[in-house]
Amino acid sequence: MNKQNVEVKKKKVLVVDDDVDITRLVEKALDKAGGYDVISVNKPARALGLVRKHNPDLILMDALMPVVNGTEIAMQLSRENRFRNIPVIFISSLLEGSDTGTTGKRIGGYMCLAKPFKPGDLLTCVEKTEWLQ
Repeated sequence: MNKQNVEVKKKKVLVVDDDVDITRLVEKALDKAGGYDVISVNKPARALGLVRKHNPDLILMDALMPVVNGTEIAMQLSRENRFRNIPVIFISSLLEGSDTGTTGKRIGGYMCLAKPFKPGDLLTCVEKTEWLQ
């Protein structure tokens, strides 16, 4: 019996947060879980260009950032047919755990997770989005 090598395609995840510690935490959690190619940016003004360049499968993004906030970026993406179906998970200190639970909750059409969060809870939030199905 011949074994066929089946390569599992990694999901591309764009992480957008002005806080370098948060992007590092997310990168480590997704890297440890495996199955993800992570692209991070700490300058939100560069986010749209990276979406256009890499066409990620998922975007993890802070809602409140300087210059361009995450909700503005999500609205711009929703106006472009090519990107409107990319799931966005907002990770925000504007929310509390009581708003989202420990593993995220859908608020206003977007999955949201409150900061601070545990890496395992982030992974659960990522795994329960529709993008995996």
